[in-house]
Amino acid sequence: MSQPLPPRDLRASDADREGVRELLDAAAADGRLDLDEHAARSERAARARTLGELAAITADLAPENAQPVRIAHGPVIALGRPQERDGRWVVGERELAVAAFSNARLDLTDALLQERRVVVTAAALAGTVHITVPDGVEVRLTGGWSFLGSRGRPPRRPPRPDAPVVEIVGYTVLGSIRVHTPKRPRRRFGRRG
Repeated sequence: MSQPLPPRDLRASDADREGVRELLDAAAADGRLDLDEHAARSERAARARTLGELAAITADLAPENAQPVRIAHGPVIALGRPQERDGRWVVGERELAVAAFSNARLDLTDALLQERRVVVTAAALAGTVHITVPDGVEVRLTGGWSFLGSRGRPPRRPPRPDAPVVEIVGYTVLGSIRVHTPKRPRRRFGRRG
């Protein structure tokens, strides 16, 4: 079995390049980049082939949690204060989310799954771990235990036939693990604009 590529060597998509261009436009609009530097970085973004090339273009323009492409990360650990990982980030084969006396959120909706099978280990001690998975992904609760806590059910919507699998191993003590899909927009009947 071959080793997965490091996140920085993964190929970038058009959507990844567009996210970088949007941040460059915002930086030029508020004066962080002059027009020449904006043009040079925009050209580099258009030619970028990997996520690592794109991440280098915007590294000095926004904090890590606001970057359009995030390739370096560790576990999500919420100790007494909420922590969250969302947006466009690379999900490794194994991920860890821990909530102790707080909430940890792991949102896979826009994430790039590096493997067809991902294992998320979630632990909650008097806190809650929220895991949001995209529609059509197969979710399996495969192990762990609870002591005066709860582990949520996977979404009821059927997975796509070729869907990636997200396995969740959960441990709770006076806490909970919740698995969600993104909320669908509500339809408003009888309203006129």
